[in-house]
Amino acid sequence: MRTVLRRFWFPVTVGIGVGVTAFSPEEARLLADEGLAYLPAGASLLELVVDVDVRDLDQRHVAPNMGPCNLRGVWYPHVRAISGPSRRSSEPLRSR
Repeated sequence: MRTVLRRFWFPVTVGIGVGVTAFSPEEARLLADEGLAYLPAGASLLELVVDVDVRDLDQRHVAPNMGPCNLRGVWYPHVRAISGPSRRSSEPLRSR
């Protein structure tokens, strides 16, 4: 049987939520725990939504600020870029 990536959404107690793409709910929770570091202090994961349709999420905030949801990992909050500093970094880019 072929394993397929699935989209998961975790509402949170503080903030909007955490979106991840993973092979299983267990893996999704591990990835979502990493995403909590980028949410307000005290945020914790609530019950997950399996196979979330991103069109059902906040189209004014989540959709324009999410990363690619077809790749394994955290896509909301989108905190990793291919190049440049993370969104939490306050240091300016240095020229090479």
